[in-house]
Amino acid sequence: MSTERTGELQSLIVAHDRKVGEALAHFEASRQQLQTRDFIVPHSYDGIQTGTIENIDRIRLQWLRPDLFLYIPKAAEPFAFVRHGGKRIVPRTMITDGGTIPKVLGMFGSGLSPMGYLPAFLVHDWEFESHHCGDITNSFEDVRDTMMEILKTMMETGIVNKNIVTFTTIYAGINSPIARGYWNRDPPSCTLPPDQPE
Repeated sequence: MSTERTGELQSLIVAHDRKVGEALAHFEASRQQLQTRDFIVPHSYDGIQTGTIENIDRIRLQWLRPDLFLYIPKAAEPFAFVRHGGKRIVPRTMITDGGTIPKVLGMFGSGLSPMGYLPAFLVHDWEFESHHCGDITNSFEDVRDTMMEILKTMMETGIVNKNIVTFTTIYAGINSPIARGYWNRDPPSCTLPPDQPE
């Protein structure tokens, strides 16, 4: 990696850390409100459709530091998710921690692993970052439901074990006021590096 690219990536990592830090500060300030768990509404596993996961074996991460990676898409046959209605989502080059909001909420300490559900978190991170860069017009709810659709697809196809408790817990995290605040942050702060597939 060139010195110029390394410097650019470091600047984006600092911006990413700032966004995560703001989400954590918001969480700490809202802890009392969150104890009511109003955002944890029952979500029907059966009510979510499944899609198609493409090229899951072509996911490539470059380690940047503990719990932070650069996702590098393949130029040919990249990892993608096709929603039940036919919309195809193809994550591009991005910085990812494998699930910002569940990490902020402490959900990974409860037995969940960002790497265990990595394909779903990559699609979710990609849509969040694309939103912050002004590249998509999807709603918060649409992006949330895409995450649940790929998660259910992973469970139904045997990529991961089917676990309704995990499904509901992840839904609670990505549907929380913290997640919505992260989605609505102002300024949005685009932290996508230039796309450089391999």
